[in-house]
Amino acid sequence: MPLIRVYPCLVLFVAAERELKPQFRRQPLEANNRKRGSNRLKSQAKKARKTSTSPAVLGFEIHMPPPSEDQVVLFVDMLGFASLVESTPNALAKLEPIFQPLTTLEAVRLSNKLGNKGPLVEQFTRFHIALEKRIRDKVNKGITAITFSDSAFIHLPQPEAAIIFARSLMRELVKNREPTRMGIGYGSFAALRFFSDSTPAARIHTTQFLGTAVVRAHAAEQSGIKGLRILIHPSAMNVLRDEDPASWLSLDEGNDDACAEVNYLFFSGGGPTKTGPAAIRNRHDVYRDYVDSMRDKAPANKRHYYSNTIAAYVRMRDHMLKLRKKQLLTD
Repeated sequence: MPLIRVYPCLVLFVAAERELKPQFRRQPLEANNRKRGSNRLKSQAKKARKTSTSPAVLGFEIHMPPPSEDQVVLFVDMLGFASLVESTPNALAKLEPIFQPLTTLEAVRLSNKLGNKGPLVEQFTRFHIALEKRIRDKVNKGITAITFSDSAFIHLPQPEAAIIFARSLMRELVKNREPTRMGIGYGSFAALRFFSDSTPAARIHTTQFLGTAVVRAHAAEQSGIKGLRILIHPSAMNVLRDEDPASWLSLDEGNDDACAEVNYLFFSGGGPTKTGPAAIRNRHDVYRDYVDSMRDKAPANKRHYYSNTIAAYVRMRDHMLKLRKKQLLTD
């Protein structure tokens, strides 16, 4: 399977100015559009220089810092997307009015524009609403976020921040009944160049990034382990050394691409209200209800994926209760 599946794509790039310091360079336009577009491009360049959260703008490049060898990358994949697209007539016509330029998806959600437009529109849009919300929370933390179609690669400079990001994003997606699986990899990462250009004849979007952390995060998510899980590649196990032992657990069905998973039912701190036995059992029951509701609506041949998730929740719950009994899960 190729690393990036080919679908109509949306690229969102967010860079903290203090950390990444993007530089912009004018790109040539078609001759018949040069005069008409020059003022617009100058205005966009001026605006982009003033903000640290601007996406790549039309006709400009963003050049990134040198690659690093010790990085954590998160790969996020919306499950069942291909089947939804194939089974939804006029899918693009239904989605285009929602994904308007310069409109945040959170604003779309609050305006109730989604309505009853079918599972594809609702799931695809809510998937990106959750991503956009979490990404915006980290714009001052040096995040690099590359989202396209039904998936995303996320990088944060601090490994522990990437784990926390994954856990909070997965909880939100499950609450929204968005079936998703994630993979975490450790290694090299470089975001080399992001470029977007538009002319009357063509639209060009270039996203050049790579690294062993990218490959390993994708491999973990594609490891064959089913369910709504955050799977950890063996390369990233060193990141877990300083993590709370309740925040992750080894996989009985692990393989060369995924040997552990993040326990996203775990909430750190907060005393017995978050870490007591009653709180742990209640959290398990709440998230199981979310998954049960997704399983009930899923096609018969897909329901076993949700059963795998429920089995994982039982293991997460029992893992925390066992640590609590041994007083290793502290308040």
